[in-house]
Amino acid sequence: MSSEKICGFFNCSSIHHITSFNNYAPQKAYLTLKRQAELLCEEGVLVIRDFVKPDNEDIFIHFPNNKQGHFDAELLEQFARDARSLSTVEERGFPLKKIEENNEPSYQLSFPDAVEFIRRKDYLKDWKIELQEEYGYFNQEEFENVMASLGMRTIVSQPIYNAWIINNRYKGKFKLTNAQGEVISTPPTNYVIAAEKVINKGTLLKAARQLPVQNNSFLELHSYVHEETHAIFDLANRPGSVIDLLPYYIDKENIKIIAKHNYPRPIINTLSRILDNKRYSGYIIEGITGSTNKHITADHIKDILTERTGIKKDKVQQLSKELQFYTSPGGINECVVSYSIEISSTPQTLKSLGSFSGFKESGKIIEYDALQLLKSAQVGALPEARLELGLYRLLNKLNKPLGKWLNEEIQIQKTQELVVSNIDTITQVTKQPYKKSDRTAHFLVHKRAKFYEYQQEDSEAILEYIEPQHLSSNTIVTLPVFSFNNKIYLGIEKRELPVPQLKEGNSTILTAPAYRLPKEITNLYEMKRYISAKKMFNCKIESMQKLGEKYIPCAGASPEQVYPYVITLDSPSKELHWISMESLLNHSTKLRDGHLLICLFRLKHFVENHASMQ
Repeated sequence: MSSEKICGFFNCSSIHHITSFNNYAPQKAYLTLKRQAELLCEEGVLVIRDFVKPDNEDIFIHFPNNKQGHFDAELLEQFARDARSLSTVEERGFPLKKIEENNEPSYQLSFPDAVEFIRRKDYLKDWKIELQEEYGYFNQEEFENVMASLGMRTIVSQPIYNAWIINNRYKGKFKLTNAQGEVISTPPTNYVIAAEKVINKGTLLKAARQLPVQNNSFLELHSYVHEETHAIFDLANRPGSVIDLLPYYIDKENIKIIAKHNYPRPIINTLSRILDNKRYSGYIIEGITGSTNKHITADHIKDILTERTGIKKDKVQQLSKELQFYTSPGGINECVVSYSIEISSTPQTLKSLGSFSGFKESGKIIEYDALQLLKSAQVGALPEARLELGLYRLLNKLNKPLGKWLNEEIQIQKTQELVVSNIDTITQVTKQPYKKSDRTAHFLVHKRAKFYEYQQEDSEAILEYIEPQHLSSNTIVTLPVFSFNNKIYLGIEKRELPVPQLKEGNSTILTAPAYRLPKEITNLYEMKRYISAKKMFNCKIESMQKLGEKYIPCAGASPEQVYPYVITLDSPSKELHWISMESLLNHSTKLRDGHLLICLFRLKHFVENHASMQ
């Protein structure tokens, strides 16, 4: 047998056929993946795009009292008799109990069986063939555990919600409820997990235990009070100034960038409620970062570049200051200053990061194609927001195409009336209303925990982080957008916050409207229902549309995950400042809210791609 190894496997809607035609045995899926993992080279990638089983609990399915509803109800009864038709007669079908309820055909059944039905109920042409198959063989946790057991480090594990299927085959066609009568969110249409083979390395980062916060802690919490409104803000501080470095070179028409690969960020795995169930192993791609207490000079930046990457100073051709922004200005007193660094050619030697992170292995510095990395961000495999921002800024500055928009299409509503604001006018007044306070808002909790690497001996690190005390670490950005006079306008909130005052002497900051969500919200369905019910700036929300995948703004200090949405209001609120997308892009170096910047660049990406297709 050849000793050659394979770089990757892509299993697209295939493994459920292996289990279905082998007596519906999930262990056949495991053995298939085990063999693929054995054939992979180190750092080879295994991808599965298939279906995922929900948790095994009893639920209720309700059909509307109309012709289609009654047809689907009869089809469910037939499916309950004939499902898994390749089995012996004794092993076909599943328990189904009919419930009399308000003239709506309703049934009690297991969640996995309900999902098997709704995923195939429209495949009437091939109904007999589809009866032979069982789509689900692992739930999400089982997929992740199998990968870890095979020495695979999960890059991303995520349910997929195909908008066309949901809108055309699910919405209005049935309703799922639990035993308490509460509506269950729409189950995913598909699922994807991507994992990388590692040898003698950890596969998952987890918290072992919580520890008491010490007096000489790395993070510090301070409070500031607004002298007029008496509003108090709690802020977390990390020592030193933060800089992001984006080394790059141009290879013909391609932009190649240098970044960290598999850097351990276990804090992102402390989040108790993951609304979209998209999960990571804790090893992520992120940019080159530095922290310094010195005045930042070009020589100092080159020193950090060499220290962190191994790129020699004489390779630097051009160094440019790019964006300056606050990662989470409502709770973290941190300003990131980013620099792009053009280097002359491919670096000959890039550093391994050793135990820099505190764990045995901290990943390494490697070369990426900028456009491919931006695609990773679009599908959720690059959740680190600062590197995505750096990529957008660099590609826009170099007038390079951003590639295809891979997320949902966004419908931008036209308006006949809109009061346009000038960005320079609304930011020209300097205010300094905050002073330090002995009182606290009781908003943040300072935590300290010991983390370990699964499947790696003696690899542990103690890290500090912050969380909201009464709210969750899930944030939603709701960016109001309208089209007016053939231009796109964004509804911007002008706020007064202590972070910009502390960093730049002026509390005024333009932000994308954002909200921390209550801890009681556990999924995307509940989040959308909660936000849609709110009056926003004295206006009603008419629609919400995803603006790409969620992102993590500050992986080293907080587990916060941010879900960006474009919203349509029933009218352009006069409480917001309506600024054209073009003007905001032209002034992007003056914008300080990280949430606004990432939403702005994503929206530009969609608009440009949409225009090129028309």
